[in-house]
Amino acid sequence: MKKKGERLIVLHTLGEQQLEECLEKLGKSDLPALWRPRPDQFLRVEKLPYLGTGKLDLRKSRELALELAKRPLHE
Repeated sequence: MKKKGERLIVLHTLGEQQLEECLEKLGKSDLPALWRPRPDQFLRVEKLPYLGTGKLDLRKSRELALELAKRPLHE
């Protein structure tokens, strides 16, 4: 069954220990469950894409997230 709607994907550059700490804090937060990405939706990248102006490139970030989300978990 195909799900409709959007999902949160988090691109990050954290190491494994930092990610675990982040996930632990997120789990203890008061954020509604709908706003909390699942642990399998945190995708590590070597570096985040930036524009020449130094701002985060949101379009490339979205494209990267979509590309990485399509890959199997254990490549």
